[in-house]
Amino acid sequence: MTLAAAQTFLRPGRGTPVVSSSVGVAGYTGPVAAYGDPLWPLDPLVANPSAPRKRIDWTSFPPRTREELRLAAWTMINKPLPSAFLVGRPARHSRVSAPMLYAAVMEWRHFGIWLEATGTSTLDNCPEATLAAYARHLATRPGTGRESLAKKLGCLTRLWAFDTISPAPLGIAMPPWARDGVDDYPPAQTSRGENSTEPITPATTGPLLIWALRMVDDFSADVLAARQETHRITERAEQTACTPESKARLKRYLEQRMARGEPIPSRVMFGQRLICARYVAAAGGSSP
Repeated sequence: MTLAAAQTFLRPGRGTPVVSSSVGVAGYTGPVAAYGDPLWPLDPLVANPSAPRKRIDWTSFPPRTREELRLAAWTMINKPLPSAFLVGRPARHSRVSAPMLYAAVMEWRHFGIWLEATGTSTLDNCPEATLAAYARHLATRPGTGRESLAKKLGCLTRLWAFDTISPAPLGIAMPPWARDGVDDYPPAQTSRGENSTEPITPATTGPLLIWALRMVDDFSADVLAARQETHRITERAEQTACTPESKARLKRYLEQRMARGEPIPSRVMFGQRLICARYVAAAGGSSP
């Protein structure tokens, strides 16, 4: 299968918006990064105010493949998958969510790092043999299962697909798994087969299922109420502008808590204590 590489748009300049107005979330009024910026926030693609915000940091990419992958990422953000690529693939979508887009670009980054380690510093005319070698490399990594391998290879399939419609295509070859499937690249097997996890006994699953049902029956109203309150707090924080008055309110709120000996609302994540910024902003009448 080949994809039509119709050149219907121009290569972006350094000042071109990363997210064009035609693909951004309706009503988004925040900043939009420029193509040449070292950091690309994907906020304009996220409609849910409580969803995590992803940032593509181009300084962490290998220097030689950085600009090649930057153009591919910009194409993926602003253009749908080629229609020819979707034929026979009902599970594929012409566009993906911001988290999935971010995950794909991070897999491209890993590929670029591997290329550099093997002595290849460009994706220009990347041959099928190189892609197959990388697939074998991924399959031998500890903890790689068939499902995770298929996801990683699927990200590289998107790299090839978007390269075909890029305003400056690199000529990346079709990945062999896009034609033949991923079964030629089985992950490393354990002595008991791919699934090395011990089965859970009925004595354990029974109580777990009972408590799952109780969770729904007894706490569903509280869970839904908490979700609604989270949205209310988030919207209040996001809709508050950053002004001298809002800064004064925040300072007063923090001073009052300190005077009462109360801690600042926070949580521990990955060993670090982080302030619950949106909650504090809403409670203190400030912007995040």
